[in-house]
Amino acid sequence: MQECLHFYSLLAYICLYQMNEHLNIQKPMRVETDKQKFFHLLGDVCEDLPVDVAFPVWSAGFHHIPANRLQLIRIGKVVDLPALVIIIQACLPDFKIPTEYNIPAVPAKVLA
Repeated sequence: MQECLHFYSLLAYICLYQMNEHLNIQKPMRVETDKQKFFHLLGDVCEDLPVDVAFPVWSAGFHHIPANRLQLIRIGKVVDLPALVIIIQACLPDFKIPTEYNIPAVPAKVLA
């Protein structure tokens, strides 16, 4: 039951985000906590992320993150902002994280 509610809340956020983009409504960026940053960033990339994120992340040298945790981060079940940044860097190298999120780049040598 709770998984269903979590899925629908994420789906509602994505729909509202796309509606705001479609109507060109400028929303103020007041992202303060890491959890808020995580869900805003996930909302930006969730449609572009591949289904299997483990292989690109492991190919980039991040062998310390298990595959099941990567999948849970990809669907928003586990909130881990540095790991989401790693997933985005590995799977979507052309995506530039907006500066208003104030997320520092995650160096590979620090996390490996």
